[in-house]
Amino acid sequence: MHAMGAQLWDEYGIWLVNHVRLRKIGYSRLMKQLHDTPFIYILERDRNRADDGISLREEFYREKDIDMGIYDHRDDCSVLEMLVALAIRITDEYIGDPGSCHPEMIFWEMLRNLGLDFFNDGKFDSDEVEYVIDRWLDRDFEYSGRGSIFPLRHPYQDQRGIEIWSQMNGYLTEKGW
Repeated sequence: MHAMGAQLWDEYGIWLVNHVRLRKIGYSRLMKQLHDTPFIYILERDRNRADDGISLREEFYREKDIDMGIYDHRDDCSVLEMLVALAIRITDEYIGDPGSCHPEMIFWEMLRNLGLDFFNDGKFDSDEVEYVIDRWLDRDFEYSGRGSIFPLRHPYQDQRGIEIWSQMNGYLTEKGW
């Protein structure tokens, strides 16, 4: 059970999904699993991605007019938090025209890159989703980053040893963003 309270944690998960308009119908089970899975990082600099994810809680508490001091929230970032925060950051910092790309588009592209977009509620397999997420978090993906959120067609070095932020920069460069 999450220290912030199971009901509030679930409400926060729904808020994250709505915050970036992840409106694809039929993915509630996947979103819940991403929300309930801790973002465990191997490379120390990926702590920054976790910190970005956790910072979304402050916005949630502010918007809901909840005193953060009352809740002894989780210390760890969820995979959903990290991915939502990263999608927001990419669109805010790297996409010139905010009308041309929304965090939702980036989020779903990262899920497609992982192969998780297949797992809608009708095809959902919790064990397989866990396997895909664990493989990515354990950095058990290919040299090129295939099996991660940012695969490259022409990798300049082994993506398994590069922090997510640098992987993202290489990916965005290849895409011409």
